[in-house]
Amino acid sequence: MNPLGSCKDMHRLVAESMDRRLSLVLRLRVRAHLLFCDACTNFQLQMEWIRKAMRRFDEH
Repeated sequence: MNPLGSCKDMHRLVAESMDRRLSLVLRLRVRAHLLFCDACTNFQLQMEWIRKAMRRFDEH
């Protein structure tokens, strides 16, 4: 088992973190994974961008 978690797990946790506060352990796992994984970092940035775009769309 990968101590930093799989990318699949991180995608789920990144998405969940946008709706609820993760436990300290999970937040640390996500941060550690993102330090080493450019693909998941890009996924997180894309999810944040989409969420911001949807908020702006909802305002109009």
